[in-house]
Amino acid sequence: MRRRLLGIVVSLLFLFSLIGFLNLPRVRSGPSTITVPDDFPTIQAAVDAASDGDTVFIRAGIYNESVVMNKTLTLLGENRSTTTIWTDLLRNDRSLTVQANDTVIKGLTIEYLYLSNVSNTLVQDDSIREIFAEFSGNSNLSRNSLVQVWLRNCSQFFITENLIDFANYVTPYVPSGLMLDFSSNNTISKNTIVNGTWVDEGSIHLTWSTNNTICENNFVNNSISVWFVRSDNNTFYHNNFTSNYFPFSFRIISLGNVFDAGYPAGGNYYDDFSHYSGNDSFRGVSQNETGSDGLSDTPREWYQYNPEFAFLGRDSYPLMKPYCGPDDIGAAIKASKTVLAEGYDANVTFNVTVINYGEQNESFNFTFSMLGTSYETPTVLESRHSTVYGFVLNTTGFTLGNYTAWAYVSPVPGETDTSDNNRSIIIRVVNPGDVSSTTQGVPDGTVDMKDIAYLVMLFNTRTNSPNWNPNADTNNDGVCNMKDIAIAVFNFNKHE
Repeated sequence: MRRRLLGIVVSLLFLFSLIGFLNLPRVRSGPSTITVPDDFPTIQAAVDAASDGDTVFIRAGIYNESVVMNKTLTLLGENRSTTTIWTDLLRNDRSLTVQANDTVIKGLTIEYLYLSNVSNTLVQDDSIREIFAEFSGNSNLSRNSLVQVWLRNCSQFFITENLIDFANYVTPYVPSGLMLDFSSNNTISKNTIVNGTWVDEGSIHLTWSTNNTICENNFVNNSISVWFVRSDNNTFYHNNFTSNYFPFSFRIISLGNVFDAGYPAGGNYYDDFSHYSGNDSFRGVSQNETGSDGLSDTPREWYQYNPEFAFLGRDSYPLMKPYCGPDDIGAAIKASKTVLAEGYDANVTFNVTVINYGEQNESFNFTFSMLGTSYETPTVLESRHSTVYGFVLNTTGFTLGNYTAWAYVSPVPGETDTSDNNRSIIIRVVNPGDVSSTTQGVPDGTVDMKDIAYLVMLFNTRTNSPNWNPNADTNNDGVCNMKDIAIAVFNFNKHE
């Protein structure tokens, strides 16, 4: 009887322990991946079922949802060109609202992304029509294709390596590509901002925003690149402004903004030479030491003209070429003459200027070659220093034709722009008197009235004359006069 009772008790204990085991909460082994639509038909259902740290993987497709993500998740699209979260912007629906810290959004096309009071958000490799963030910070927006980013009361955002193309706008009016309202201590770098030719409030719009850094961006084909409204103490350097009407415009006075990174780092590149022209004959902090450094000798300044005249800032060291990284060398070649008359011997002088545009010392090889001869030498240049190599070519016995001289500097580690590492110049030998054509100063192979008219226009000009053209000095005596005209008359109607 006791044995039977003991067996019953043991069986009951085993049964109770088994029931308890079955009811224990299961312990997760780690973050898991939930796939849409394999595991759940909608993104929101997957988000609701997920736990902090999980990944929601979204297969290619169009998902017409307004997703709210209030957990720390990774939202990963299969392919940003084929995986879309779509909503109707005209109804002001938000495709994706993020309300949790430490989230990741990658590989998606999103109509409208809203970041609300979050930090440490990574938005990367996405195509997004509009991002609106408020009361958020310490976040990274990188390598995306964007239409508009609006930060309001945000800080410590890193907006980098994005393409912002105004050609992608389909709404009738979008004021700016990057709008910063009451937002400070953000970094906007290495972005390409293009085609804002009809945007009248700036491709980047700053309103009451301070201590932001805008650097290494490419602004191309914009109306106004940066627009200021009461925004002070922001820093701009190493930006390239190409085919923009205005690089900076000040709607309301903004003070203390800095437009260069000092010497030798330099400022920004501007191509609008109709308003600004630079010369690079000097170097140094005060631009008073002989030698090119890749920086303009003349600073560029901005003023507030309306409603009151006020000095607003200066780029003390405008770049002479677009910024393309900290490692950059280049060469420029000039010849004392590029057009020679057959039978009129001359010594043509070549000056090759080699410049270290970069921010550290560089070692490389320099080569110069012409007419079967070559010169090569190892070269070391300090940051923002240059050296000039001189060569002389005796043209005795040269016949009609083109003769080319080359200058080459070997690329340095980390250099991305090698377009100016290899330079050439053509010396053309022509019939005596052939100095012009329908394009003034360019020979056309025939000596005719166009040449004589051009020589008459340059009559009595000398080497120190502002309109001096050495190619028109046929007999190489340092003056354009009747001797040169007589040579053209003597060879009139002579063809190559």
